[in-house]
Amino acid sequence: MTTSGKKFPTKNFWGKNGKAISVKSQQDKILDYLNKYGSISSSEAYHKLGISQLPVRIAEMNKIGIKVNSQCHGKKDSTLRYYLEVEE
Repeated sequence: MTTSGKKFPTKNFWGKNGKAISVKSQQDKILDYLNKYGSISSSEAYHKLGISQLPVRIAEMNKIGIKVNSQCHGKKDSTLRYYLEVEE
């Protein structure tokens, strides 16, 4: 479940001590989570990664060629889960 080495831009911010602080992009966090756990829901993205707009980030990833599929689980209280597309 790799992504052919695609990387997202890392943003740098300046800390109080004047040193640059490198911040991992939300897409990188999602990709790491998908590679580690296999799938992610909006609730998991919010509570575990601090990402509130998961569908938007997934659309951005799909646009640059990282194929992420979704599947609805459950009937009454359905949950949409996102998965990396398996490369064959």
